[in-house]
This record gives sequence, structure tokens and C-alpha cells, in this order.
Amino acid sequence: MFVLEAPAKINLFLNVKKELTDKGFHLLESLFMPVSLYDSVSIEVFSAGSLKQSDGIDLHFDPALSCSLSETTVHKAVLAMRDAFRGGTRTEDLLIAVQKRIPEKSGLGGGSADAAATILLLCLLWGLEPLSDEVIAAASSVGADVPFFLFSAVYKKGFYVGAKEPALSEPGASLSGSSSALLSTYPPFFEEAKAAYLKGIGDEFEYAIDALNLNIVLVKNADDGVSTVQAYQTFDAEGMSGKNGDIFLAAYKEELQKTNASSIDQNNALDLSSDTFQELFSAMGNNLEPIALKLSPSIQEVRRFLIERDGVCAAMVTGSGSSVFGVCSTFQKAEEIAFAARERGWWAKAVTTRCAGLKPILC
Repeated sequence: MFVLEAPAKINLFLNVKKELTDKGFHLLESLFMPVSLYDSVSIEVFSAGSLKQSDGIDLHFDPALSCSLSETTVHKAVLAMRDAFRGGTRTEDLLIAVQKRIPEKSGLGGGSADAAATILLLCLLWGLEPLSDEVIAAASSVGADVPFFLFSAVYKKGFYVGAKEPALSEPGASLSGSSSALLSTYPPFFEEAKAAYLKGIGDEFEYAIDALNLNIVLVKNADDGVSTVQAYQTFDAEGMSGKNGDIFLAAYKEELQKTNASSIDQNNALDLSSDTFQELFSAMGNNLEPIALKLSPSIQEVRRFLIERDGVCAAMVTGSGSSVFGVCSTFQKAEEIAFAARERGWWAKAVTTRCAGLKPILC
């Protein structure tokens, strides 16, 4: 069995543009950042025809999702990879189990993370380069932000901006018949997941960059969540332009340089009142946030709850909602606020941004 943990993400910056592609998708620019909340995806491989499912994909989610299994991103990812690399043929049967911890319709990218985990496991099983154009095209066909989770975990020379460029390891042996080579395959995995700046429809990778060491509390109300389709339809009718991405990136890199030099531990207080942090908070933005607040007014209650908490210096909707994240002075403070949010009947979790990305585990 092969197992991989798939992290959630937040958007520290998101500027959706009115400009559309030929296929009707919105152009955007965004900084995606993984956080330490994970789904787990496992795959067992059987010879073709071993399983009763007509497509040879036996898929299980715990807890169960609100959509049919054939509509899930995991199922779509397997079919996309088969089309791209197996001529659409059922060359083997797959038993896939997904342990869900990232809530649905939360703006935390759980479905895309699960799809990316599935694609990366198939790359490792089939001996494919995870960042090849063909794999990225297959990932993009499942969802525009699916490639991010590959970019944030797998190192490719020339695409990294950070304090220290990772050293390349030697290529590992082929995976055909040998699972022991799994963790040594080329390209190497980042020791920590990277943030990534994306453009296009969320599928054009500018570069990977170190994640700021932030303590985050995630809070989601008890509503069903915000439909991404409805959010973009409302944006088309009422949406406003977002903040300047260049200004945000400059503020982010300045704070990153200062933070990396000080080696802050998650249990120590961050100087969130510093000039550089204040510039970063001022540059952060999400122009889908007003849409999410209109479509689900209870999100405003969550946002207000976070802003009013001692130790929270910034709070913002992530993606199209419905989760709101707060930047906290300490991890202990994030845990305290998460507890208070759960007391109100909301889902909440304290997380950090210094975390593992997509990481294969041998079982």
C-alpha cells in the first residue's frame, strides 16, 4: 500500500480578474500556502479485472462526501492520468481510500489536494516525472489549482525562490516492482512544503517560495458552504478589482527575509506589530471575500469573531469561502481561539504554515 498526506491551503493573496480565457475561466494571481491540516490518500494496486467496479476504481471516503464517487476529484484524477499515460486503458485496478480531515466547500483546497495526491502516487507507481508538462496538463484538467500541490512539494531547478536553494539528490531507481525506491526518486521532495505564486487560471506556476512561519487558526461556520460556481457568477455581476500583486510580493519577501534570519519557533510570539508585518497585512487581499460574505452572511460573523480576538492581527476569507483564517501571535493562542470557535458549534483547527507537503509513506 502507498499512502500520501495531502495538506490544505490558504490564500494569503488572491486577485481574481474580470478577464476571461477562451474557455471562459477567470484569470487570477494568488499566493497559495499549505497548512498543517491533512487528508490521507492510500492506493493499493491489483491486476486488471480483480475488482468488481467496471472502471477498476474502488474508491472510499471517510467521512462520505456529499457528491457521488464518480464526481470526486480523485476519480477524475485517475481517469485523467489513464487518458494521458495509459491510452485510457484499464491497465490495473486501484483500491483508493481517502481519510477526510479538510472540510468540503471550505476554500481550503481539500478536493484539489486529494487529486494531486492521487496523481503523485500514480507518478511514483508508473515512474513518471511529476512536474512534466503532460502530468501538469492532466492535473489542470481536474482542477485549476491541482498543480499547486505538486509544485509545493516537488523540487524542480529554476522554479524556487527562497533563503537557500535545496540540494538535488541523485535520481532513484525505477519503481517498477520496487516500492523501496519510492522515497529516493527524482525529483526530490522539499523538506517543507513551499508556498507558490500562481497566475493564469491558477495553473501557471511562477515559482515556489519559502512559507512564512505563521500560526493560523481556521474557522468554518456550520452552513453548507459557498458554491464556487455561484461565487464566480456573482463576481461577474458585482465583483471589484483586487489589490496589487507586486506590492504584496514585495512585502511578503521582505518579511520572509527578516523571519528566516530570526528562526522563530511556533511557540514563541511573533512580532506582528512590526512595520514589515503591518505592510504585509495591509497588502494581503482577496477580492472574492465580499462575494463570500454576501452569499453566506454567517461568514461575516466568523470573520468578526476572529478580528475581535486578542492575539489575532489579521483575518480573511480563503478562496471563495467559506473558511476564514486568522493570523495569531502564538500557536497556543491559535489553539485557544479554535477551542472558543468550537464552543460556538463551528469547525475550527489551529495549524501552522511550516509543514510537510505531499509526502509518500510506505506501509
